[in-house]
Amino acid sequence: DLPLDSLGYNFNDYQRLPLKMNYYFPLSRKSTLNLNGYAGFNFNYDLELLNDFMIGGVTDFSRNQIPFAGLYDGEINTSSVAAIQLGWQYELLRNVFVIPRANAAVYDLNGKASPKYQYVTGYGITAGFASRLGPMEATIMYSDQARYLKGYVNLGFHF
Repeated sequence: DLPLDSLGYNFNDYQRLPLKMNYYFPLSRKSTLNLNGYAGFNFNYDLELLNDFMIGGVTDFSRNQIPFAGLYDGEINTSSVAAIQLGWQYELLRNVFVIPRANAAVYDLNGKASPKYQYVTGYGITAGFASRLGPMEATIMYSDQARYLKGYVNLGFHF
């Protein structure tokens, strides 16, 4: 147990382990292989939603978000997750890109929401343009579990 602070609060409910890895492997002058790995685990988890990891979305906008093509931002909330994404970026024309992606994740690894872990898979293809104001991207995506096409639009950089 972590000691109580001067106000008497116990911090055991806030122990967590987040992981985010992004690797880019240049294959040629116009193409790059993207390998992304994400993981998160909440220990002694008793506070739902406060420290949940939100699975979904093509880009990560919040500290707890796990990017996942095929799901909207925060479509799945969970206390634990491990996800991997593989993508290939190709420059069709100058500043015009296409990025197919595939990802898979297992979640609820600590059994807080269900007795057995859950899994989800998703795919997407992004068309992007690198403008002077930042990237402009549109993605069509699909998840085997949701079973319908979804759209996602990203305009500019997030900060």
